Amino acid sequence: MASEASGHVRGRLPCRGRVIAEATGTEDGCPTTGAASGTAIAVAAVIAGLDPARIEMLPDAGGRPHEVPLLKGHSVNFGESVRQMIALGGGRAREVVSVNKVSGAHLGASVTERTAALLFVQSHHTVHKGQIPLAEVVAQLALPRGAPRDRPGPGSPDAGLTLRAAARAPAGRSLKPAAGLGRQVS
Repeated sequence: MASEASGHVRGRLPCRGRVIAEATGTEDGCPTTGAASGTAIAVAAVIAGLDPARIEMLPDAGGRPHEVPLLKGHSVNFGESVRQMIALGGGRAREVVSVNKVSGAHLGASVTERTAALLFVQSHHTVHKGQIPLAEVVAQLALPRGAPRDRPGPGSPDAGLTLRAAARAPAGRSLKPAAGLGRQVS
């Protein structure tokens, strides 16, 4: 009986993924049980792409870019450690500067050829004082690197910004985003 229910749910995942993608303006969606699993899957997707061999190697990134700059004030535990979720997806968290002060220049300098994604955690658990707002992260890092800017997303702090521009891989509970700026992986 349980296996029948599992098959029924599994058959609906692609449909649910399309609904999530349409709602967020992203290429695809993956229903998860929450922000923790969504973060791990998003990091894995950015690192491994669609290549089955790379996927099966994870969490070993196999020499591919795997660093994930993370504002130090966003390195929190919301029941699960954000750093651990990055590691489960094959990434290595690189905390940026200090807990209560970070600038766009600090964040920009943390992006190197080893960078796979930038994770921005939007939560009441994070430190807000002295941090860069999502709007600035998008304007300074995502848009200059070619992220699309054309569709308002749920919970967007600025109607001119979009969840699609802010995140190629939004993850969360009820689209409460932990936004990641990911590289296109071939």
